[in-house]
Amino acid sequence: MNINILQIKFPRLAVLLLPIILRQPAICALLSVLVSPFSKLLSMLTKYRYTTLERLKYNGQVCRLEYCLNSLFTDSTSQEHIQVVDGQQQTGQPFYIYPRGSTQHIDMLLPRGTDDKHIILNYRENNAEKYYDFFVIVPKTLSVNQTRLRAVINNYKTPGKSFKIILT
Repeated sequence: MNINILQIKFPRLAVLLLPIILRQPAICALLSVLVSPFSKLLSMLTKYRYTTLERLKYNGQVCRLEYCLNSLFTDSTSQEHIQVVDGQQQTGQPFYIYPRGSTQHIDMLLPRGTDDKHIILNYRENNAEKYYDFFVIVPKTLSVNQTRLRAVINNYKTPGKSFKIILT
């Protein structure tokens, strides 16, 4: 589609459609006021069209989610990038707690980056972490809107996959 088709000057078009006898300054000014909402609608349409075309460039056949997030939320000059990591790589080593004489156990995870002596048991965070399909690792130096990031991920991820955003 030719982009020039969306560059309509409504005030000028209204004056050109007016008969020559009626082209007086007062009537031309009145017409420009009457067609100004159309100019605003056209600018909103072109902005929506541009954002929709940008969104449609990214799909599962063209790129990965990581490339899409980095192009939307990071600068090209930035050294730090958003990473998408498979959930199996981030679960850590399981730590089992079970009563004596019982074969049932509860899976707990070792916290990342700590020694084996210091284990913090937080059942909800550590145990639920292994059920995520993938993790999105965002450096804290990037100022990323969490709501927008979550919306972009939900738009491009496969339905049924769960994720967690980790700020490092």
